[in-house]
Amino acid sequence: MVNDHQKIKNKFSIWWIRKDLRLNCNFTLEKALQNSEKIIPIFICDNKLNTDININSKSYAFFYYGLKELEKSIEKYSGKLIITNSDIHSITKYIQTKFEIKSLYVQNDIEDNFINDIKQLKNHINVELVNNNLVDAQTLLNNSNKPFKVFSRFAKKFKENYKSCDFAENTVFKFAKTEIQNDNLPIPKNTFGEFTPGENEANKRFQNFKKNKIFTYHLDRDYLYKDSTSKLSPYLKYGMISVRKIYSECIKLMNQSKGVEKWIDEILWREFYIYISIHFPDSIKYEFQEKYRKFPWEKNSNYLTKWQEGETGYPIIDACMKQLKETGWMHNRGRMIVASFLTKDLFIDWREGENWFMKQLIDGDTASNIGGWQWTAGVGVDAAPYFRIFNPVLQSKKYDPKAKFITKWLPKLKNIPVKYIHEPWLSENKIYIDKLIDHQISKNKTLQNFKSFNNHNE
Repeated sequence: MVNDHQKIKNKFSIWWIRKDLRLNCNFTLEKALQNSEKIIPIFICDNKLNTDININSKSYAFFYYGLKELEKSIEKYSGKLIITNSDIHSITKYIQTKFEIKSLYVQNDIEDNFINDIKQLKNHINVELVNNNLVDAQTLLNNSNKPFKVFSRFAKKFKENYKSCDFAENTVFKFAKTEIQNDNLPIPKNTFGEFTPGENEANKRFQNFKKNKIFTYHLDRDYLYKDSTSKLSPYLKYGMISVRKIYSECIKLMNQSKGVEKWIDEILWREFYIYISIHFPDSIKYEFQEKYRKFPWEKNSNYLTKWQEGETGYPIIDACMKQLKETGWMHNRGRMIVASFLTKDLFIDWREGENWFMKQLIDGDTASNIGGWQWTAGVGVDAAPYFRIFNPVLQSKKYDPKAKFITKWLPKLKNIPVKYIHEPWLSENKIYIDKLIDHQISKNKTLQNFKSFNNHNE
């Protein structure tokens, strides 16, 4: 045991774990292992990493048990994961009194708190920032050496330059075992539903998806009632699987099906939003299209609450919102439908929806969530034009034609004829709650408001 007056003289490094809850295919850990004899893994539970997570949420439960899985994996290699409520500076300085620390390795991030922490850390330790993303935002630029603002051009350039992608396939892990007492994280008050946390589960899901559903992904991905997506987003959010590994394995299948290419594009959309948040950090708080930063959204707490609770009178909207609240997840097609309804039917600020999603989603990722909401609202990067307004009834009929999805989440409509499930107000009998608004009237109002605003701000 090391006493307070001793320092172990070895080439030790600290691995500061944040959103990379895995051992394998982890560039941060790999670089630390390459340059150190042993690694001291630490996790800081100081609320800076997960400010968007409520301990009552499914997202926190997923994160908590995912961290516990990582802790077990580290213990298998005779190490100890330090979990502390201390700030990164205090714990690092304390570890430096016990060990001769060479460097601290950490996955890079764009959050203000993280950037400030790194600036302070560099005063007393060598810090190695590692990019674990698929895209290197600093090198993937257009012909004018400026960041891409259009997804199709961004994706084309990336695919041309990266026919394959290196990823760290670690097999040997050398962790140190310290005597530092761990702090206790709050016990989750919720379950993680269908998403079993951990690196092993993430890899199982990916391999199963790659063997089957990926080949028909382009055909099935939009249908709300089909289980046709990978559902890897929660694992990507917390780094339980490597996006580099995913890309590297899928690129080999590119010629076998259009489904593979379409799914890779979805992965690249996620990377594109991270890329935009790095180059244009203001877009995290404000509309990417600056002219819309003073757009006159309306405030209507009643409408907002009805939307949040799934009580809008439009069964497709309500079913999606019930699914979100019950499971912490929503189909991507559903996300677009309900986002369009909030911003372009109810005319409520996209930030209200983005904030609600982050509170509810198990896979709520800041860059993707904000990017998606701004895209649908028509105010973001490479966004849908303002006049693209989803008709909830047409979306319902097209992507849930037999109302299988709707009746799963709204079982009281189960024995109702399908045509009335999509449009319950057509029934002579009152079979569902009244709709909040008339879509056509709201659509016309939204178009007029956008046109008027654009005419005065050109």
